[in-house]
Amino acid sequence: MINKYINFCRLIPVFCSLCLIGASAWGQSGSSWRSFLVGDWKGSGSFASGKKIEATLAFAPCLDNAWLRQSYQDVPPNRYAATALWSLDSTTGSITAHTFDNFGGYRPFKSVDVTDTRLILLYRKEGTIAFFQRFIYDKIAKDQMKLTYETSRDSVAWKLGDSLVFHRN
Repeated sequence: MINKYINFCRLIPVFCSLCLIGASAWGQSGSSWRSFLVGDWKGSGSFASGKKIEATLAFAPCLDNAWLRQSYQDVPPNRYAATALWSLDSTTGSITAHTFDNFGGYRPFKSVDVTDTRLILLYRKEGTIAFFQRFIYDKIAKDQMKLTYETSRDSVAWKLGDSLVFHRN
């Protein structure tokens, strides 16, 4: 019994540090993105094929500001939907977006490039065949951004999936 108590006590600093990660812990560029993204967005654009796409996007702080919740929904006839929880990885300092979609998928994206005007989130599928996905967020104006989705087999040559320009509602 005493060993369980000692192990539990060792975890208390970990839990406390996770609780303290809030908006201020996102760093200068991360915090800038966090405050920029919060709100409701409506976007339109096209797939790589040229087919038109529209979607809604919403960001809201949750769990005492430790996380940023993202909700993405295609407008019919397209049907992709996803919810992501964004946080700052206290170990690496990168933004992590735990993304769950309506097709039963889960992908942990990590920031690989964060500037005041661009945020790139990258996912790498582990296994015998490498597969990469990335979302590129580009600030266009105070209430406007471009969101681009791309895929790659080698993280060098990227193929466009879709690209939308979003306006804050």
